[in-house]
Amino acid sequence: MLQLPLALLNMTHASDPSSTFQFSSKQGFLPYAAPMAGYLIFTSLESDLITKMGYPAAYTMKAAVVALLVAFFHSAIPKWNRQGMTLALIFGTLGCPIWIGLDWLQNEIAPVIQLNFMTSERTGFSPTLHPLTVETLGFLVVRMIGLVLLVPLIEEIFWRGFLARYLIDESFEGVAHGKYTLVSGLFTTVAFAAVHPEILSAIVWGAGVHWIWVRTGNLWACIVAHAMTNALLGGYVLSTGSWHLW
Repeated sequence: MLQLPLALLNMTHASDPSSTFQFSSKQGFLPYAAPMAGYLIFTSLESDLITKMGYPAAYTMKAAVVALLVAFFHSAIPKWNRQGMTLALIFGTLGCPIWIGLDWLQNEIAPVIQLNFMTSERTGFSPTLHPLTVETLGFLVVRMIGLVLLVPLIEEIFWRGFLARYLIDESFEGVAHGKYTLVSGLFTTVAFAAVHPEILSAIVWGAGVHWIWVRTGNLWACIVAHAMTNALLGGYVLSTGSWHLW
């Protein structure tokens, strides 16, 4: 679903051109993109994996691999910063009803304007179809960890930590967080929406989080807002059975 320009490969180099490549945030995009790429690769293989091992096992494997990638490429994780946390929590809370409401609207009008042409439907999982066992409860914990911790971290590091800055300057690590141009803001928001089935929700919500990034200059504000929305959305899914949002 998402391809990185081959030109980005020019950014990954060691200080000596003849030396061995070293995984460092100062030497390219890989620490910012690898966890996201791993997540998207596993998502693209999800249907086959689910057929072979079932959704809980397939998702748990994806979450474990992505978590390992995050740990290995931890240099991309920014230093903790509390700037803008109140704004992040407010937007993150409002983001849940915004996402749900616009998803409902999309489902009402999609047959007319075909909004889903860029994405496939998200794989849903209903625990009510499975016996309530320790294994089922354990998987729900894993699923919430993925939703609330892993996804906000890897997406914000990629979309705003890397892509939004790279679109301004190929030497993106020298670009301050929160700096933007019209092209970088629009492209990042549209690209974010393009990899989500809820494209209307993702456009509006993604634009809001990008505004928080510009306003605060703090990537952690975006991560926290993302985590708050996802936590509330996960609670909504569990309480209402809206498994298509899972």
